[in-house]
Amino acid sequence: WSSFPSASVAWRISDEGFMSETSSWLDNLKLRLGHGVSGTASIDPYSSLTRTATKTTNLSLGGSTSLPMYTPTEHISNPDLTWERSTNTNVGLDFAVLKNRIEITAEYYWTKTDGILWDRRLPTSSGGFDAKTPYKKTSNIAVSENKGFEVAVNIRNIDTENFKWNTSFTFTTAKEKLTNIDLGNLSVSQ
Repeated sequence: WSSFPSASVAWRISDEGFMSETSSWLDNLKLRLGHGVSGTASIDPYSSLTRTATKTTNLSLGGSTSLPMYTPTEHISNPDLTWERSTNTNVGLDFAVLKNRIEITAEYYWTKTDGILWDRRLPTSSGGFDAKTPYKKTSNIAVSENKGFEVAVNIRNIDTENFKWNTSFTFTTAKEKLTNIDLGNLSVSQ
């Protein structure tokens, strides 16, 4: 197990005294800041252990009874395996005007992910689970950075008792960069 701390703060600027003259048209102006760490749980929980599988074969030691044979499963243990950890920081601004008829949310984020998990195929000289399946070892092999900007605009065009018309626009841009990858004896850094 591991711990993944996070924290966030927000300042509702529209509630401040110096913003009182905008209350007739400004419903919400909030600045947000968040920072936290998360871990990936999308792998087999026992990837750091070697398990065995039972195969029945016609192997016999002079009798006619088939004997069970125990072999490692396709995944070989990795005692150095750690959590894939993503550290994320985001800054956002929420803005609502005209009795919340127009709402805008904008957010900039950046994430650094350490220890990206990958099933590394072992050389066939190490044997294999069967004739077609080489052994694999889950390893932490890479570091990446992800930065992006998101904007969402929600508009209540018509809002009556009998008819409602809402319009939403979303814009997102993201850029991911692999900053380091361990290729065994080769290591690529930038």
